[in-house]
Amino acid sequence: MLAKKPQSLAGVRSKIQIMGFATQSIVDTLSQVNKLFSVMRFLLGTFGMIAFVVALFGMFNTLTISLLE
Repeated sequence: MLAKKPQSLAGVRSKIQIMGFATQSIVDTLSQVNKLFSVMRFLLGTFGMIAFVVALFGMFNTLTISLLE
């Protein structure tokens, strides 16, 4: 069976699964890719924030030392 419209995908899929068949759709693959990119975005954002905080401390230290001299 093929779904003619994206809105009918869930209904067609449930009918096929009731018959005892396994289903696979590009929607499943896209959701897995989106989950992977969400995790990567979070990890890279966390790494960027840590680097930003370290850079802030470095600049603060440099400015403090230059004022004390």
